[in-house]
Amino acid sequence: MIGVRRTTTDGGVIAVVGASGAVGRATARHLAASGGGPLRLGARRPAENGTPVTRLDVDDTAALHDFCSGAAVVANCAGPSTVVGDRVARVALAVGAHYVDPAGDDRLADLITPLTAGTDRCAVLSAGMMPGLSGVLPRYLIATTPTPVHRLTGHVGGRDHFSPAGAADYLRAEEFGTAHVEWHAGRLVPSAPTGRAVTVPFFPEPVLSMPFLSTEAARIAAAAGLTEVRWHSAFVDGHVAALLRGAASPERPTGEALRQAARLDLFGRTPYQVIVVEVGGADGSARSVALWGRGASELTGAMVAHCAILLRDEGGPPGTHHAADLLDPVTTVTALRQADAVTRIVEVDSTDGLHWREGTL
Repeated sequence: MIGVRRTTTDGGVIAVVGASGAVGRATARHLAASGGGPLRLGARRPAENGTPVTRLDVDDTAALHDFCSGAAVVANCAGPSTVVGDRVARVALAVGAHYVDPAGDDRLADLITPLTAGTDRCAVLSAGMMPGLSGVLPRYLIATTPTPVHRLTGHVGGRDHFSPAGAADYLRAEEFGTAHVEWHAGRLVPSAPTGRAVTVPFFPEPVLSMPFLSTEAARIAAAAGLTEVRWHSAFVDGHVAALLRGAASPERPTGEALRQAARLDLFGRTPYQVIVVEVGGADGSARSVALWGRGASELTGAMVAHCAILLRDEGGPPGTHHAADLLDPVTTVTALRQADAVTRIVEVDSTDGLHWREGTL
């Protein structure tokens, strides 16, 4: 796990690519608040708050080389990840920097793994809210539960913005996992959504719960020897839920349609995200953790900043890794309790497990 002390000789600079986007701005704020300086910020457009930002286009390899040179860590917050791919990683690792990316499907990992082979550089992928924090919380419960864990259930979602990059990545979710399935004894089995709103413990309002087994959840299931894993994306009863159910249009939704639906759901409301995870044993015991956050971009920024500071200060094992597989879950949850992006974390022990009730959508 990350945390092996290393000595850096490149000045400790953390460079953030895509610093004027929603995730980039959040990352820069969390880095500044956590003592992550000195910072170097780069983006295609100036920051809205007037923070000095170097004009930078990820398609300009020469400019990207100059921007990354001399940095201890490069955090790539530019998107969509399915378009940017390994462009930033290729340059960052070539100039000798460690690398952090909130994206991280298997395709991206396959592209970046050869870049770290034979080097002492560490690339940490999937360092966002989901994937990332969505994998840290299950591992935290597994690590702190005194009895063997056999099953895992998770819900993640809420009311939130969709950035252009976030919407584009979400609509290509099949690259990050499989919809309408769950894990049973090493196999994927069908799990259809009910089509009705459910009341999930710790969520402030009914949500449409859509089964989605991410590659991250599958890795956790295999590594921990879990018998059952049920993971769900949760959307409030509103325009986004209707769009994703196909009620608004028979066509596949566009990124702009998804963003507009999210804006309508947010009208007059405060953005939030909730991650609820429960683990259980064969004896009927259950433990759960619920995390409330100020939004996906904020939670992602907190995770990217946490990983970047660890890599700068402690280094990391050479190679390409997914954040939830690499980070110490107890240390990470302890650090996130202090992050401004996290409004609350609650842990619950239960002999009966958590339950949710169906409503009307």
